[in-house]
Amino acid sequence: MVEHRFCSPRVEGSKPSGSTKVYRKMPRRAQSGLENRGTQGWVTVRFSHLPPIFHQPHKSVMDKKSKQLGMSASTAAHRLRVDLLFKFAILSGHKCYHCNGDLVRETFSIEHKKAWLDSADPKAIFFDLDNIAFSHIGCNSANKRHPHQKYFSEDERRAGALKAQREWKRNNYSATARAKKFAERGN
Repeated sequence: MVEHRFCSPRVEGSKPSGSTKVYRKMPRRAQSGLENRGTQGWVTVRFSHLPPIFHQPHKSVMDKKSKQLGMSASTAAHRLRVDLLFKFAILSGHKCYHCNGDLVRETFSIEHKKAWLDSADPKAIFFDLDNIAFSHIGCNSANKRHPHQKYFSEDERRAGALKAQREWKRNNYSATARAKKFAERGN
C-alpha cells in the first residue's frame, strides 16, 4: 500500500493507524527548486511493515487467556514445560544429583554437573545434554560454584597487579617521606 499526500510543511498529517510506518520527504519539484509557487509540501508515503499473518494477537485475546488461566499465558506455558520435564524425570527414575533423594515438584531444579561459566567453551558445556542433572533447589544452591580465582588469564592478573600498585602509591603518597627518600638516595 503506497499513499501519496501533500500537506503544508508546518502541518503534520493525521497519525497513521494500525501497522503502517510513515516516511516524509520533499516532492521532486520542490527539491529541484524549479517550481516554487507555494506548493511545496511533503509527500507522505505509507508502507505496511508487516503482512497480516505476522501481526500479534489482539490484546483482548491475550487478556482472555490471562483471565481464564489466572496468570499470563507465558507463565502458564513455562509451568507446563517444567511440569512435563519433572514428570519425564520421575518416570525415567532420576534422583537428586547431590543427595540422591526423591525429587519433589516444588523443589525441582535443573543444573549443570560441570560449571559452564568461565570454562574454555561455555556455549558447548551449557548445551551439552550429558552435562545436565536434576536436583532439589536447595542442594543445587548449596553446591554452587565459588570461584576462588580473581583473574582468569595472565593478562588480567598483570593488569590487576599494576592497578593495585598504582592505587597503593596514590593512597600512601607522602610528600615528606618522598623528600626524605630523595635526600637519602638522590632519586
